[in-house]
Amino acid sequence: MRRCAFESGISAAPEQLSALRKGDPRKVWLAMLLRKRTVASNAWIAQRLAMGEAGSVSRLIGHAKAGSAAVKKLKELEEMLK
Repeated sequence: MRRCAFESGISAAPEQLSALRKGDPRKVWLAMLLRKRTVASNAWIAQRLAMGEAGSVSRLIGHAKAGSAAVKKLKELEEMLK
């Protein structure tokens, strides 16, 4: 996750994640990647990325999937992990 956070332009440090908006697109990209590639729950993602409640993660991911920019960024991050 740290590498993906770095590639997304943010730090994985909890205090820096907390300083960003709950719906910051970079957090949403990381949440999408975590949901797709791990078994992490929405509650864990919400707590670790400082995104509020578990339901917020689900809602934000759903909204992001509707836009092509988030899907493109997700593919870029997945390619980076290969």
